[in-house]
Amino acid sequence: MYKFSIGEAWRRTMELFRAYGWQAAIIMLVSYAIIIGLIMLIGVSVAGAATLTAYFDSLDNIAEGNYIFFLIIAFIIGGLFFIPFFSIWRLSLSQSNEKIGGALAYGLLACAPAVAVTVLIWIVLFAGVFAILLPFGLSGYFDGGVSSALAAGIGVLILFLGFLVLLLFLVARLCLCGPVMAVRKSYNPFAGFAESWKITRGNSLMLMVYVFLLNLVFYIIASLGGIFSDAAPIVSGIVTLIVNLGLSILYAFLPVGIYNSMVGDGALQRETVERIFE
Repeated sequence: MYKFSIGEAWRRTMELFRAYGWQAAIIMLVSYAIIIGLIMLIGVSVAGAATLTAYFDSLDNIAEGNYIFFLIIAFIIGGLFFIPFFSIWRLSLSQSNEKIGGALAYGLLACAPAVAVTVLIWIVLFAGVFAILLPFGLSGYFDGGVSSALAAGIGVLILFLGFLVLLLFLVARLCLCGPVMAVRKSYNPFAGFAESWKITRGNSLMLMVYVFLLNLVFYIIASLGGIFSDAAPIVSGIVTLIVNLGLSILYAFLPVGIYNSMVGDGALQRETVERIFE
């Protein structure tokens, strides 16, 4: 059984940040430049938007009458933002055997199936939760009375909190899918999810605490950038951009830090040997 340690995972994450931070920054900037260019291209070709403001106005117009088309575009654009994460995972787990160009190419191809399966999982999960919550809300609405509505509201709140715990549990158990795929240079998210579930078995609670605390800390740090936005908007904007870029890079290294702390630095060599004998 693999053992998870918060201190060891964080130490491995910071080691990765120091070793591959500048390369990860290049990957992030190149990826986001391509994504923003693609977004603008879609805006110009589909809605005739020539500026960023006109582009967002055109999105509002498209969304009013073409909900399915808008959702498809939103899913595609949202999925593209995972390209730098898969690229960074491949770069850091290849132990300098993969160049930036190769890592970007892998990220471009690997993110599509992984995001598609992840979206499908969330759709099923949200549909199930909605099916459970709906009867509580309707019962309180139709029964009438303050007590019925209050009981229904408490029931919905309890189920909602339970859903958040379930969501955190799934994130903790499946967070190593990307690193598992990247270390094998695989494009199969099902195998990645299965291996992540196997590695994280018996460590759910500590992983949930780790993921929750880091997300909370990252959110607080990212929110601090808007404090001085009114007094010094330009300086605040530059500082916020740098901080968010650093947080994004550090966030990308978190699953790899967890993976290395539980599986070990020799994971790439073992996976390579296994693939050769397979």
